[in-house]
Amino acid sequence: PTTTRTRRRGAGRRAMRERPRPCRGGGIGDVHTRRRRRRPRDAFVLGLVGVVATMVSTAVTAERAGIKIVEGPPNPTSGSTWQNAQEPTPSRETDEPVGPAPLLALMGRSFTYTDASYEYTVWPFQNATQKERHNSWNAFYGILGLWGYWELENNATYLSMMFTDGTLCGASARSVEVKVMCAADGNEHLGAVEEPETCKYTTSLYVEAMCELDMEVPEEELGGVLAAGGARRQAPAD
Repeated sequence: PTTTRTRRRGAGRRAMRERPRPCRGGGIGDVHTRRRRRRPRDAFVLGLVGVVATMVSTAVTAERAGIKIVEGPPNPTSGSTWQNAQEPTPSRETDEPVGPAPLLALMGRSFTYTDASYEYTVWPFQNATQKERHNSWNAFYGILGLWGYWELENNATYLSMMFTDGTLCGASARSVEVKVMCAADGNEHLGAVEEPETCKYTTSLYVEAMCELDMEVPEEELGGVLAAGGARRQAPAD
């Protein structure tokens, strides 16, 4: 009898050990202990996979819709700024320069005007450019126009240098009219740039050569200037 009671007590203890115990949340103890807790590293990996999947899905959707996806900003430590932006490519060769000899001597020189947002540069008889000044990862740097022709006043007087076929602005190309003026104080410079119409710019170039220069086109040269494509007639003033 003593042996039987001892066995029964042992069996009871084993049964108690095997009996599932409730966990704090009210569940079953052995089920709770078998459930593996998600480690922080696993959560990070799953989150990263979700982000990548979302990016791929967005790119595919944008491509089907014809939306341009631009790249993100460069590494701020890479030193990429507006100063080393990629130089734009001209759409054509510049036309043959024509005009008074003192102004033709300006070839090879550059004149710059800077405002709060942009830097404008004019190379007489060559091209005119516009560059965004801010340290933007997508800064604009384009051609306002390539030397094209002289605009004539009253069909006989040089008035403005016309630069055409610049960087596209929607469906049309940019252009700029540069009126040549006298630098009476000897300060040769490019004046303020204005945009009276969308992507059509105007400015003035002040040079000393204009102070004593007769801008009238000699009659014997007028035909040659027009035939060379270096000028176009403007309607006579009333």
